[in-house]
Amino acid sequence: MESSVHNSSADAGKTSIHIMALDEMLGANSLATAAVLVGLSVTPTVVLGSNTQPSCNASHDQARNLIVFEVISFSFFLFSSLVTLGLKHAVHVINSKDQHEAFKTNVSLVIFKLAMIGSAIGSVIGGVFFFLSIAIVVQIKLCE
Repeated sequence: MESSVHNSSADAGKTSIHIMALDEMLGANSLATAAVLVGLSVTPTVVLGSNTQPSCNASHDQARNLIVFEVISFSFFLFSSLVTLGLKHAVHVINSKDQHEAFKTNVSLVIFKLAMIGSAIGSVIGGVFFFLSIAIVVQIKLCE
C-alpha cells in the first residue's frame, strides 16, 4: 500500500489512531523536554568541596556526566518531537480534502512506520539518559 489516501471508513479509523498516537507522543516528549530543561537550569553549579566527607564529594566525572546525560536526553527528545510533528503534518496534508496539485503526494507506508518506530526509539533513549541523569542528581543530593 504505497498511497495512504483512501476514503473507506477503515482507513479513516487507522488515520485517527495514527493522529492520536502522534499527539500523545508529542505531548509526552514536550513534557520530558521541559523536565530536562528545568533539570539543566537547576543543575548544581558547585558539586565539589561542599561536604566535609571526601567520599561524598562528587567527582568532576559525575558533574560532567550529569550535564552530558541531560544534553543527550534533550537531543533525543527534541529529535523524537520533530519527527513526530513531521509525521503528523504529513498525515494532515495527505488526508486534506482541499489539496492543491502541488501538495498531493504518495507516502510509503514503510517509511511512515519506520519514522514512527524511530520517533518511539528516540523517546525511549531520551528517557534512559534522563533517568541516568536523575540517578546522578540523587547520588549528589544524598551526600549533602
